[in-house]
Amino acid sequence: MPTEKQSTVAKHEEGEDELDDWPGTAAYSSKGQKDIQHRMLQTPRTFAVSFTTALPKGDKHCHSPLEATGTLGGSSYPSHAARNRTTSKSIRHAEARRRFSTTRFWQAQQAAQEAPSSKATSLDPQPSKSPDSITPTTEGLSGGLNDQNLTQPEGAGHDWTRSFHGLSSEAFSPEAAKALLAPINPDDIEIKPDGIIYLPEIKYRRILNAAFGPGGWGLAPRGETIVTAKAVTREYALVVLGRLVSVARGEQDYFSPDGIPTAVEGCKSTALRRCCKDLGVASELWDPRFIRKFMAQYAREVFVEHQVTKKRKKIYLRKEDKVQTSIRQFIRMYKALSYIIDHVFLPPKLPQKDDSDAKKSASLVDELLVALRSLQAHIPEQERSEWIPCIKMVANMLELRDHLGGLVAEKVQIALKEMMDRDILALHIRGQNAGLIIRRFSDQYSFESFELSPTNEAIIETRGRLRRCFPGPVIAIGQDRIADASFLEPLAELLVKVDAETPQEVLPIATKAHSKVIETRGTAHPRFITEMLTGILRAVGQPRNVRRIHKHTRDDVLWDNTLKPWRRSALWLFLRVALQTSLMRDDYEEPHRRYKSFMIFFMTHVLEGALEASLTSDTLFIMTAKISRRALKLGAEDGTAWLQYVEATMEAVQQELIRRWSSLEMHPDPRGTQLNWHPSELSFFRDTELTLSKLRLYLARARARSTSRSTYHHFTSDCGRRISQCSSSLPDLSLLPRDGGQVLLYLADLELWVHHSLNDWLRANMERKDACTALAKVIDTYATAASSAYTDMPEDISLMLLTTMDLWVALDKCALHHCPLLHDYDPGFPFSLFEPLLLPRKAQMERLLYVEQHLATRRKAALPGFPSVFRSDDPPKSFAVRYLERPSHHHQELRRKIEAQATTERSQKLSELAKKRHRYHELIKQSDGMHCQYVSRWQRRRQVSEHSNSCGKCQLKSKASGLAIDVHEWPLPKRDLEAMAAVFELDVPEVVSKWRDTTYSILVDILSADPGAQGPSRGKGKRQGVYALHSYVGLSKFVKSQAGRLQLTSTTKPFVISHYRHQKISLASEDNVCVNNGLNYSLYDSKKLRWTEELLDCCDVRERCTLNLPPGPYRGLQYAVNNTIHTSNEVIASQAKCPETLTMHEYYAFGTLRSGHRLQWRNIARELNSRILNFNCYETHALFTQAAWQVGPLSKGDMRRESHADLEEEEFGRSLLSVLNDAVGTIEGNWQGATATRTYVALAARLLSLSTCNAVQEGCYRFLRRARVISLRWTRELGQKLQGGHKEEELKILNARTLEMALTCHGTFDVDPHHVPYLLESDEDIAVVTECSIVVHDRCPVVIDDLPVPIKTLLRRHRRLLYVLEPLLRKRILGVCNGLDMTIGRLWAGYVPGSPWTTLEMPSERWLVTEISNEGGPSSMLVHYNLLEGSLLVNGSPLTRLPRSYESHPTFRRLFGEVTYPNQEAKNEG
Repeated sequence: MPTEKQSTVAKHEEGEDELDDWPGTAAYSSKGQKDIQHRMLQTPRTFAVSFTTALPKGDKHCHSPLEATGTLGGSSYPSHAARNRTTSKSIRHAEARRRFSTTRFWQAQQAAQEAPSSKATSLDPQPSKSPDSITPTTEGLSGGLNDQNLTQPEGAGHDWTRSFHGLSSEAFSPEAAKALLAPINPDDIEIKPDGIIYLPEIKYRRILNAAFGPGGWGLAPRGETIVTAKAVTREYALVVLGRLVSVARGEQDYFSPDGIPTAVEGCKSTALRRCCKDLGVASELWDPRFIRKFMAQYAREVFVEHQVTKKRKKIYLRKEDKVQTSIRQFIRMYKALSYIIDHVFLPPKLPQKDDSDAKKSASLVDELLVALRSLQAHIPEQERSEWIPCIKMVANMLELRDHLGGLVAEKVQIALKEMMDRDILALHIRGQNAGLIIRRFSDQYSFESFELSPTNEAIIETRGRLRRCFPGPVIAIGQDRIADASFLEPLAELLVKVDAETPQEVLPIATKAHSKVIETRGTAHPRFITEMLTGILRAVGQPRNVRRIHKHTRDDVLWDNTLKPWRRSALWLFLRVALQTSLMRDDYEEPHRRYKSFMIFFMTHVLEGALEASLTSDTLFIMTAKISRRALKLGAEDGTAWLQYVEATMEAVQQELIRRWSSLEMHPDPRGTQLNWHPSELSFFRDTELTLSKLRLYLARARARSTSRSTYHHFTSDCGRRISQCSSSLPDLSLLPRDGGQVLLYLADLELWVHHSLNDWLRANMERKDACTALAKVIDTYATAASSAYTDMPEDISLMLLTTMDLWVALDKCALHHCPLLHDYDPGFPFSLFEPLLLPRKAQMERLLYVEQHLATRRKAALPGFPSVFRSDDPPKSFAVRYLERPSHHHQELRRKIEAQATTERSQKLSELAKKRHRYHELIKQSDGMHCQYVSRWQRRRQVSEHSNSCGKCQLKSKASGLAIDVHEWPLPKRDLEAMAAVFELDVPEVVSKWRDTTYSILVDILSADPGAQGPSRGKGKRQGVYALHSYVGLSKFVKSQAGRLQLTSTTKPFVISHYRHQKISLASEDNVCVNNGLNYSLYDSKKLRWTEELLDCCDVRERCTLNLPPGPYRGLQYAVNNTIHTSNEVIASQAKCPETLTMHEYYAFGTLRSGHRLQWRNIARELNSRILNFNCYETHALFTQAAWQVGPLSKGDMRRESHADLEEEEFGRSLLSVLNDAVGTIEGNWQGATATRTYVALAARLLSLSTCNAVQEGCYRFLRRARVISLRWTRELGQKLQGGHKEEELKILNARTLEMALTCHGTFDVDPHHVPYLLESDEDIAVVTECSIVVHDRCPVVIDDLPVPIKTLLRRHRRLLYVLEPLLRKRILGVCNGLDMTIGRLWAGYVPGSPWTTLEMPSERWLVTEISNEGGPSSMLVHYNLLEGSLLVNGSPLTRLPRSYESHPTFRRLFGEVTYPNQEAKNEG
């Protein structure tokens, strides 16, 4: 990147070339002027070459200034309205001044063309043009301000342009010197933000007036005003009392040509301050000591923060001054820059709402104009004239509009009339979404019209970019038409009117609820320009064939909770089309190269502004990337001036990004959030070292401590209240969610109540109106608790489904009793839904048969073709409509009230519309009769006129356009049946509401698979806003019933909250103010936020009621466990998938065991005999258990189902028992056959449950006792192994095996309740079941999450069996029974039976207690036994392990983990 000095030298050399080529150089004739040029070129600033022009005399091609002024001041505009005379007059005066300058400029060119030139330039002699064909631009002003020749008339005194008369000839008087050298008043000194002190220019003038008097001094110019692209400079001489005192050059920057006059005055002031230095005025300001002293006494430092980038900066100001910040203006400029970047660069992150604004649009045009003018300095001189029409076109886009952005008719007329050859007039017709480009040719005007923003639908539906053709229709008319005022004035008035107004006919119309409303989010149709105006022009002209362009436009329709969406600027598209069609060349290989080059230049210009504004790094990077891509596609040649500017700017941006990243690397924590963190000081060894210096001494004393006898007798029961098994009242539901630790017990109590007491309660409470509500609450509470507690437990889930359906049948019966209309509707339960349930008990299968028979009765009673109660389709047959047609007088009266109130409100709304219409027309009429008000103010020392912010005309017009009216929406749907359904939902009977919500919850939440996996929701899976009937403002006061889970809801918004809710009075009519109801109702699940139709018909419980095979060789055979629909041929065909660890016989036997539900038990008996499968693996156990417990298809009125019909046969039962005994005989000598034993026990228990033959049942009893003996022996053998010294890992393995054997032995009692007494006949039986319970309790870890799945499943079955055995065990033990004493005596050698066993008071009746004597001790001991847990306590403490409260404590678990206790006999002293 070149340095400032290098850049200056380069431009200096270019300036020398331009000096020779510039036409105005002929005006320099004197040596003094040549010296000025030489001094100019030696200055360290960049200057263009100046020239002086004189007005040629007698030029026949030139109009005099008076003639130009007279032309505009004549009667060319006789039809102007009186109310626009003031505006017209000011416009005419401005035009006169502009044409005067144009004439001077054109005359200078003519004079230059007549002078000899050594080189050809872009301004070489060309065909003569009138003054109107030349427009003064920045380039034209860069040559000078047409100053008169600085020649002194003869005899007029000294020529101060060259004279040095009186210089240092004599000192001034003491009085003058005193005034000049007087110390500066510190109050007069000002401070710049960068700390530089200065004296305002007016202070110098006052000092000179005090020293020499007004008129005693003056500034004489010694050269011409020189104007460069960015600065103005001129040399001045300070003359005092007729003597030259000092010579200095003044300079001043400017930003636009309009600011050149002000810059000239600033240049003069700068020269004055520099001349005063020679007189010693304010010399202290250059004295370093004075500066330091002044700054210390009068200045202060202030840190300010950038409002956007948050960068902090230090500034200086006087102590008494305050920081003056124009935050509002700064934010406005920042927003304008962001607007330009969004619409020009189209970055990834765009606004989500409409950001269109007249001022932002004007800033976009203004930046484009600045870029066009700046480009002139970066292109060859001979090409600059080709860009002048584009510069003038863009400048006119700003000039032709007023302060509000609207077109001004008078300016449009003048612009059209004064267009010269090749001139372009671009009009963005905002109100019509149209662009109009008017081009002037030698004898005619062409009008090119086209649509700007495409429709929203076209943008959204188009993949990629939208290919469009520009321009549209083109009509050419003769020059005489434009010269005709009777044609020109109406044309201008039409353009102004269609720009400001958007007729209702061109706005898109949306149909919502059969009401036609104006879609304010859409784009207007440009028919008034492309069709109407084109037709008018076609009548007086003819079509013109032009070369058209095709653009691949990018646009977006983005909105997020806003009224209007964000669309790419139509003005920006219009500017691009106008520039591209204007810069296009016909005879060029790349006709659009100039346009593409300028787009790169303009985008770089915007990038430069973004860099100066310190925008975010990602924004700068994105802008740079887009510019680089354009430049790469263009393939621009290196070395061109404009490309050098682009490269320099991008290099500056890159360096800034590198600087920011380097700063971030150096200061990764700019906010100081990690100042106290020192990672270098971290030491793993030091931080993890723990020193317990006194621990060894404590342990030594503890080991030597003597053992004392326990005298502790305190026992505290933590048993909570149980659910009462009473049919007179419902279960206490508060117990379920309250106690998480005992939730399984409470669920078992509730399931037991449903089994024994539900029907009795229903018969007693059928007539109660709140019975449905109470049952619905029980179902909801139970299902919620059980679903959470029974996760991944197919047996428990099956029981939960059965219990839930028992409760639902009771609810359904109660609802049918109170609302017989429900008989006509099928509740929606599939026929074969409950076939996969695992129900090992005969009583459970009987309950399921009862449920299925009730559902079959409901299906048969339902009317064919009637929709589900949970759907909103087919309104004539819907439940809500038929309920109102019964009739329901209450609902019909409610509908009459709603419609009566709506009719009254609609009449009031029509009256309001009429009043506001009248008010609107009054305001428009008043506004039309007024003139706009203007105010004068001083701007940069000149008086300017601008529109008043308090203009009465504009205020009236704004007030009229702001008049709006809220729409009135009919509260009920237009269709009668839909209105009836809505009225029903406003007051749903409680019985119907509870039945509907509960039934739906069972179908969707409990009996269905994951609804999210069934398919996309309405709206392609996107979550949409929904609007419920109960929250609709038009019906909220009529809501009678509480909103349930199912609600009538609409995806379409009601009118009252949509963007149609307000209508401007100018567009309002009765049709779009009084509209129909916009809601389109459907039943909606307010819990899952989905439509009911999407969640229904998804019932499937097979996966949750199926035992899953663990990872391993059998995992691929999961299908053989899931169902019975596969055939043996399919298994044979898939034998290629047989794992290597399985034989083909094992693979086939496993896969075909459940091939056909009627063959399952035959295949089981065959497999028990052949023993191909490995019964010691869990997969085989899961397969056989699934086959034995799964209920299967329903038989005709038979509880046993088709799958288990073989078990009714006595012969098959005897054969099955025979093979079971043979099978268990092969494993009784090896405790590793525990899994096979559990499989055989499950099959025998199932046979015992379903067989009706006494001989078979007796055989099952004997087999279960045999299996019990075998598994008990294994349990005791493994317990003996635990007594020896083993390593920790071996102890854990043996402990788990002992737990498994005890669970297996205890499982032999897991039969139907009416068979249990036959298995608990003797004291030995009681001893076995209690011993197993105690071993399970003592060997079970506190946390069972890490146990294998089979063990966890056995523990769940064990707890459930204890709940069943509790009443019987309590009765037997409290009677004359020594079974429990036998168990305790075996586990505790010093146990001697004491007092009879008793129970604690409720609710601790699960605890049995006895008091025994303590041999050799002074007191007795209390022994407690928990029937539900198997816990054995002596004096309140466990016999063989630490209390559970200790082991479950976090500190204990953190220190010791899971402790495994060896099997040790308790000592006599306990």
